[in-house]
Amino acid sequence: MQKVLQLTNKYHEQIIAGTAVAVIGIFLIVSRQYFFWPPEWSSTLNDMRIDIVVFIAGIGMVTSAYMDNKIRWLKILSFVLSGAVILALGVTQLFHIIYAGQFRMAHTIIGDMVIFALILYAAYDS
Repeated sequence: MQKVLQLTNKYHEQIIAGTAVAVIGIFLIVSRQYFFWPPEWSSTLNDMRIDIVVFIAGIGMVTSAYMDNKIRWLKILSFVLSGAVILALGVTQLFHIIYAGQFRMAHTIIGDMVIFALILYAAYDS
């Protein structure tokens, strides 16, 4: 238990960001019609396989932190994948605001950018 607490303290940014990415992945899995613009891409953007990758990327970040980032490829893969997914999610939501007039997504863009900044900081710090 002492080791878990030490790793939590040492990699808390990574654990918070990874947990946030995993929770976003869960909500995307549950919400099958979250993305609707552009209509031609809605089936691709709402694909469950992409949502599962988002969830796995978040779990990978948390797992890597609790393994003291000893598996280098897992650390790098989870950071890159999580960062890319969150940035793409924010851009997609921004397009929904600009082109579809869905201002209800504005607060989630802010949250995505905070998570992205946290991922960048955790990657720099580790």
